[in-house]
Amino acid sequence: MDRQMFTSNPPVKPEIDERNRADVLHASALAMAKTITALRGKFTRRRASSDGDLMHKKEDRLRSEQIRKQMTLLNSTLTRVDEEKRARDREALLAAAQRNVKARLREMDEKVQADTGRVPHGVQEDWGGRQWWRRRRGLMPRLGRVGKG
Repeated sequence: MDRQMFTSNPPVKPEIDERNRADVLHASALAMAKTITALRGKFTRRRASSDGDLMHKKEDRLRSEQIRKQMTLLNSTLTRVDEEKRARDREALLAAAQRNVKARLREMDEKVQADTGRVPHGVQEDWGGRQWWRRRRGLMPRLGRVGKG
């Protein structure tokens, strides 16, 4: 089992899927690079043993152009994948930071309440907002003015 499963922030399915996708892209890039290298080796050996035939030179030039196009496509794909991953990582980092800030603020509010016995203003506002939504949805009857007649 992965060691990250025992940390305070274990990986979630989207992160695992993204990591697997990146691994697949990396593996396909390596396979393509190996193929291109092998083809270059073949053409180099063929060129060395060639008798200078124009047909071979034309095939070599066409093949070189094809390899260059594949390398350009591979580089642009890798760049795009890296940018997408950075964007997802940035979003995940911001979400984690927001969770940490909210947790820290909640801890501070609880400490203020424990030390002073007073409910912090932010918590009171949250309660008021909840009551307003409940009244609006009809879940909580609106209290009439008591003693006024």
